[in-house]
Amino acid sequence: MPGKLGEYFDNRQEPGRAGLPVMSVTQHDGLVLRETIDRRTESTLAPEQHLLVRPGDIAYNMMRMWQGACGLADRDAMVSPAYVVLRPKPNVDPTFAYQLFKSERVLHLLWAYSHGLTEDRLRLYFDDFSSIPLTLPELPLQRSIGRVLQHWDTAIAQAQRLGELRERRLYGLLAHLIGMHQSGPLEPGWSREELGSLSQFKSGGTPDRSRAAFWGGDVPWVSAKDLKSFDLATSVEQLTSEGAAKITRVKAGAVLILVPGMGLFKDLPIGVAARELTFNQDVKALLPRRGLDPRFLAYALKASRKTLMDRVDSAGHGTGRLATDVLEGLPITFPAPPEQQTIVRVLDAATQELRQVSRLVEALAKEKRAALQRLLPVDGFDHSADCSRVGALA
Repeated sequence: MPGKLGEYFDNRQEPGRAGLPVMSVTQHDGLVLRETIDRRTESTLAPEQHLLVRPGDIAYNMMRMWQGACGLADRDAMVSPAYVVLRPKPNVDPTFAYQLFKSERVLHLLWAYSHGLTEDRLRLYFDDFSSIPLTLPELPLQRSIGRVLQHWDTAIAQAQRLGELRERRLYGLLAHLIGMHQSGPLEPGWSREELGSLSQFKSGGTPDRSRAAFWGGDVPWVSAKDLKSFDLATSVEQLTSEGAAKITRVKAGAVLILVPGMGLFKDLPIGVAARELTFNQDVKALLPRRGLDPRFLAYALKASRKTLMDRVDSAGHGTGRLATDVLEGLPITFPAPPEQQTIVRVLDAATQELRQVSRLVEALAKEKRAALQRLLPVDGFDHSADCSRVGALA
């Protein structure tokens, strides 16, 4: 007889208490201290108007549970009354349950039992959550699976911390090698000019999407989602030669920067073309003049990241805009070509180290997803098969 999630959880509705930390649910990091969240909103609620969470409880965001927005509590704390706090019964292991709620199959069930006219208004109330049909394996197997998956989370978290250290090192080098020269008196052998006189600006575009002959070729078409990489050799979407002929095409060495985009309030995506490519209208291409190394220019823009981000204005609906005249007027300080190349070699090495850690995080996350699929199969729990899977992955 299939079970339901209500057989494994109660709804904890105890009021918060003064002196306890306030935590928020995030989609990727679980429960975190509210004070650590960027752009947090301060609560005017009294402690007793919050909900209490205890170690082992799982709090979830009613509007985002179907996207995995839940967190496993490791301490007594308070959360928003807009959340649901699940109190595990003796027949469920909290660590296992938290991992289960991140699996593809269960996320689909959480979505299916959420109610709302549109996806941005879907809510999963406890009564609906408790009616979701799901039979869990016996408690010893739950604990074994939970421990295995927790090892993956620990490895991913350690790799992410290493990535943060590598990124901090890169920006420290940028500040020391380039940033410290960007203002104030010029050092011997260094020059300073506005970016508009140092490079030619090119605008991108989008070929007609109704023309199948323009799309699906081998010419990269760079957009915001591709500018997560510093070296740009490929793209999510690609054009045919016929499609690429309809818009601007630049050669290797062009510096690409996002100028309107939702991410501009958090970062300044910059990359260097590693081959001939095209780009869309949200990206500007800068073609540096002779004597200015393209990679040095890209790093100089990264070193000016804070200055430029302070000049980003709103284009509406949460989209940031970096005006062309702001870019053109940015002072760039640079040394002679041999020193430019020396600086680039140092920064390339730091960038490569950061890229390697990023790839490690991606690989670990992919392996964990595979482990989730193997340990939490779509067609239900075959306990005998699960035992062998756990043994193989432990």
